Amino acid sequence: MISFKQLLALLVNMNNLEAVFIFICVLFIRYQHVFKLCWESLIRNVTWVKDGKLVYKDDDDGWGSYVGEVDQRSRERNGYGKMTFDNGSYYEGGFVNNKYEGDKCVYRWPNGDEYEGGFKDGMFHGVGIYCNKADGFVEYRKSEMALIVDRLQWSDDGKKAYQASWVDPRILEMRRSGRHAATGNGKQFQNPVISSDESWTKISLDKAKELAKKVYQLSVPEHVSSTSEEKALGFGKAVAEHAVAHVVVKGIFEVGAWVLGG
Repeated sequence: MISFKQLLALLVNMNNLEAVFIFICVLFIRYQHVFKLCWESLIRNVTWVKDGKLVYKDDDDGWGSYVGEVDQRSRERNGYGKMTFDNGSYYEGGFVNNKYEGDKCVYRWPNGDEYEGGFKDGMFHGVGIYCNKADGFVEYRKSEMALIVDRLQWSDDGKKAYQASWVDPRILEMRRSGRHAATGNGKQFQNPVISSDESWTKISLDKAKELAKKVYQLSVPEHVSSTSEEKALGFGKAVAEHAVAHVVVKGIFEVGAWVLGG
């Protein structure tokens, strides 16, 4: 490898343009890791302006435009804002050091599926509600750093409910202790199966209502509530019709007995 003295001697014997070119090349080779970090920081944290909006790049969704609060010094997203990505997805909610974070955030996939709930350090975290547009089901989720630990799901017609715990407790413990690194933010897993030996368990609507309140601190979805009310109304109507029929039949018998008795 060329020494500093040899480099100086070489530069002295060259014209200014050649010397500058050689010097820049040597610096780049010697400190390429520094240049790489600077470039990645520039690409990740800023940056450009398009149609009057800041443009940022996120790992899973690529480039998108941003409207919201920004740290004027670091140019990182901090506070409340909305990212609209070129792939058709969007995120609206809190940001901390350029990452998604907050309790009431909304993320929508390009196909229309939607998640509303918690994020932390850019990953799903805490309680959230996932709505599947294609199949129409609604699912309550409890996550820890992108790992789904509990799920409670209602069918599209609100007549069936299912429960599942999908995560291997050993992985969860490793994640909590920092020995199992998170990969991505979990948004790519709209319906993940983290532990293949787990399965859904069908439960009653009353049990689902109890779990929704106890585990997720949420009431049941609207379409389930309306279904229950319709059932109650239907039951009441059936009872009323039965009572009317009973009165009519009783009246017919009484009239018949009076005629025969007369």
